[in-house]
Amino acid sequence: MAATSTEERYTIISADTHAGANHETYRSYLDPAYLHDFDAWRNKYKNPFRDLQEGDGGRVRNWDDERRFSDEEADGVVAEVVFPNTVPPFFPSFILFARPAYAR
Repeated sequence: MAATSTEERYTIISADTHAGANHETYRSYLDPAYLHDFDAWRNKYKNPFRDLQEGDGGRVRNWDDERRFSDEEADGVVAEVVFPNTVPPFFPSFILFARPAYAR
């Protein structure tokens, strides 16, 4: 087997990028009849990902394209596959997940 040259380059594509609107954006699409319930749900919602709430930029880093592109460039990422994952309004859990399969 030939040794790998340190001169070789790799193309890095992130296949674990997730995106979605912030809750305030969802609010603007709701029928006014649901705004009170939405606000009550939103005020109880706790983001489980502390790293998205702290540090420079706080929660906005989730939606800050310039910061994301800069972070990716620093990591050598040249492309990404993006999956939806924002918790939608009134979702009963703090995170989206697939429940285990079960027999019917």
